[in-house]
Order: sequence, then C-alpha cells, then structure tokens
Amino acid sequence: MAVICWPFFADQQTNYRYACTHWGIGIEVDHDVKRENIEILVKEIMEDEEGKKKKEKALEWKKKADEAVEVGGLSYIDFDRFFKEALKHG
Repeated sequence: MAVICWPFFADQQTNYRYACTHWGIGIEVDHDVKRENIEILVKEIMEDEEGKKKKEKALEWKKKADEAVEVGGLSYIDFDRFFKEALKHG
C-alpha cells in the first residue's frame, strides 16, 4: 500500500522522509492542505502510473518484511539470539 504523507510534528518528519525518499512508497501533501489537493493525491495513488510504482515498491517491502520474520529470516534469527542472550544473563 502506498501512503499519503502529511508530516506535522514529532516523528512524522522522519516517517515521511523514509516513506517518500528512502522506501519510495509515499507521496507528500502540500503544506497548504486543501480538499482538492487531497483528492488529486488519492487519485494519483490509486490510478496513475506513479501510484502503481509506489504500490509495487510497497509490495516489495512487504515481501522483504515477511521473509525477515519467517523461521530462519534475519529478524527471526536476531530475535532468537537476543532471547537466548537475555536468558543467559537473566
């Protein structure tokens, strides 16, 4: 799923930067937020070629995340290692 980003405060700036710049799954709302602009962005995400590219990129990230948490995946291995270390020292 592609996302429409409207960074306002706190960690939203960081989340926006990653979604739009690093991960390629987001599109930014102008600071002058108007209903018409949101409508255009929603249509872009849902119908335009750029939106389709962002959806494809989001699916790639989803696949990577799924693989990471499967048995034998990187996150699974890291969590298992952390858990074993915690039990040793707990």
